[in-house]
Amino acid sequence: MSSGRSSEDVYASGSGGASGEQQKKRKVPASITLNACTSCKKARAKCDGEKPRCGRCVHRGQASRCEYELHVKVVKRDMVRKIKDLQEKDNYVELILSSLKYNEEASDVLNRLRKGESYQSIAKTLGEPHKPPIPGIPLDLSPDSQLRLSRTIRDYQIDAARERDPDSGLIQGGHWTNVTHDAALIEHLFALYFTWAHPVHMLFSQTHFTASYRQQSNLYCTSALVNAICAMGCNYFDASEEHNPQGLDPVEMRERFMDEARSLLTPEQCRKLTAMQALAIMFLTELCSAKGSRAASYLSTAATELKRSLDSEYSTEVTEITRWGIYTLCVAWGEFTFQVPAEYLIPKSINTPTFTLGGIDDPIWCLYRYSEDDIEGGLPSVLAQTATSYTRLLRIVHDTSTVFYDGAGTRIYSREVLQHYTRYLTWFDELSPEIKDIYDDVPIVPHVLSLHIQYYTALVLLFCPLLHVQAFSSATVSHLTSITYADAWKGFTILRRYRELYTCRYQPPLQAFCALHICDFLLRFAAGPLEATEILKFGLEVLRENEDGLGGLAICGPLQQSFCQTAVECNIHIPDNFKNLTGSSPKYRASEMLDATARLRHTQPVGQVIANLDPAIVQDFAEEWKRFVELRSEGLEKEPQEEKPQEEKPSAGRRRSGFSISDLLNG
Repeated sequence: MSSGRSSEDVYASGSGGASGEQQKKRKVPASITLNACTSCKKARAKCDGEKPRCGRCVHRGQASRCEYELHVKVVKRDMVRKIKDLQEKDNYVELILSSLKYNEEASDVLNRLRKGESYQSIAKTLGEPHKPPIPGIPLDLSPDSQLRLSRTIRDYQIDAARERDPDSGLIQGGHWTNVTHDAALIEHLFALYFTWAHPVHMLFSQTHFTASYRQQSNLYCTSALVNAICAMGCNYFDASEEHNPQGLDPVEMRERFMDEARSLLTPEQCRKLTAMQALAIMFLTELCSAKGSRAASYLSTAATELKRSLDSEYSTEVTEITRWGIYTLCVAWGEFTFQVPAEYLIPKSINTPTFTLGGIDDPIWCLYRYSEDDIEGGLPSVLAQTATSYTRLLRIVHDTSTVFYDGAGTRIYSREVLQHYTRYLTWFDELSPEIKDIYDDVPIVPHVLSLHIQYYTALVLLFCPLLHVQAFSSATVSHLTSITYADAWKGFTILRRYRELYTCRYQPPLQAFCALHICDFLLRFAAGPLEATEILKFGLEVLRENEDGLGGLAICGPLQQSFCQTAVECNIHIPDNFKNLTGSSPKYRASEMLDATARLRHTQPVGQVIANLDPAIVQDFAEEWKRFVELRSEGLEKEPQEEKPQEEKPSAGRRRSGFSISDLLNG
């Protein structure tokens, strides 16, 4: 795993330089049991399993007897044994019933049953029971269930041959995962994760994780976390013959990594910080796989567990990175499912996050997609500024979602909406030049582009409900439409640049939702047929699910279908030469859309927002807007902005991508 492929991590301010923090060393007894006593488990210490008291408890002078809970491995072994016993019994019973129905020896079989002879001995005289197509798996299961059960039995058999450390999940021999022992493959999946997912959704410290991984320590690395990272990396794995000579299937690999991660996350393990990190990554992985409803349960579990007090052994900066990482994930998911994240999710230690590099120079981000990619050179990652700005932006998004979707019938006032708009504009004004200037002649890393895409999506969702207030004057609606359209077009331009530089195959999953909302708005308010066709084509391309065996994000399939429904609603015909962009995906039914995105449609619940608007908003809005313009103008005069290069001019017939704020007071 090379840090040059992505980054070193960024740390929360107010903490010391923990990147050099030494991992804890424990005394290891001569013999170790997998089923430690409850006292040793609580202390995360090795246990020799002696009874009535283990060596550690004797050394510590513990008077009471050691208690040994049933180990999860024993439970799993018994479960597999029972499954096999039941399967064998069912096969024998099925053979006996078949003989009673068709066999000439039916009367003899009945007599033997009446005499109390066991069904095993009777079946053996009738011949071998029918073998199911997958050894050890009952015939009456669905193909998917047969496959999953066969994987469980296979993985158990592998586990049985290799003992796992009960705390870290580390397998005897120094392996972190059973899915593969190919170190080069694991390094490749790590690099993909740290290049494309980690800079956008920073859920743990890469520096601390790497140190624990190399030293085989369970403090900041566990087998569940390793499997979760590898599973997410599979979403960016190129399966083409040119870059995959082994013929590996990224989808199958991803499911196997996910299966192993799930099997290791016991209720006791979920209280650890590394388990919360793994659950958050599993949310992203399942979302990529178009399993949004299941993904949400992982994220909810991670957020709920964060309410518990964490062990003091974790460094402050690592804890804060995880807290803010999970919080921003919850807010972003709530933004696109139109829900309000719980208040307890907001990290309490600091009101406004500020990430630093702990004295380390800004690491280099390198474009990495294939195992043969050269990781020399690259661009400054600007991770510190990006992480800080992202968390601050999502705090505003959280407050906006609370105003719009809290469900308590709270009134929404014009001043409140404009205060949020001011906060968004101020956030943008305060961006550092390294991440603010994203013009065509400036090299830029993908996570900075993603930050701007998220910003313009938030602006579109802020004003979109107001465009449907019928009591507003046509001038007010026209001005608001111009502002929102300009912001949507800026987001569209950045999306287009992202695709040109990195392709949308290497985008974070939530960015696909941003692309959908931006293209949806532009399509509904397109100036004419030519512009509508341009937007439609781009939307279909950016939301295209890769179905050619090269991997990609499955979530794009249902999102693209939802975008096509927008075209139908707008009476926009999809040309025949665009049909190849929709692929061969089957039509998603309502239940499948719910499974994929947790909603039937992506569209904002405008009716819910309008119902909560203050009745006086129509009369107040013009006055409040005038006040907003005056305050905004005063602020700009006090802090003059540097002259920026002119933006791309819109084509003929296109609405203006820029606007004069004073226009809103005219007309």
